[in-house]
Amino acid sequence: MLSASQFARIGARFGVYRLLLPLVVSNFSDAAGNPAVDKLVGIFESYRAANYNQTLPSRYAKEVVAAADKDGDGVLTKDEISGVFANIGADTEMSTTEIEEAVSALAGGDGVLSSAEFIAVLSKK
Repeated sequence: MLSASQFARIGARFGVYRLLLPLVVSNFSDAAGNPAVDKLVGIFESYRAANYNQTLPSRYAKEVVAAADKDGDGVLTKDEISGVFANIGADTEMSTTEIEEAVSALAGGDGVLSSAEFIAVLSKK
């Protein structure tokens, strides 16, 4: 049986985010209320409000993931997320430890944060 992350990565390759979002949302429900996750999402939300306020949250989330996933493997690493923070001028707002904690909490227990999982997190607000 595939984990939710594996299923999401396969689905992402075929552009079925809409079908996958309800499945991956259940994966990160345990991350709700995690201070590192809240901070991570808050930083991206603040940037969206300041620079992409006319863009739908789901569209913005897909653009963030496209910018972050440098190697195109459908998986986001802490280094890729840190790189996006550097690009948007937020690299001093979260420590490496906080980013690692947020990625771990969002990864749904398998240690892998898929693009679909991250899109679901950013689109949820």
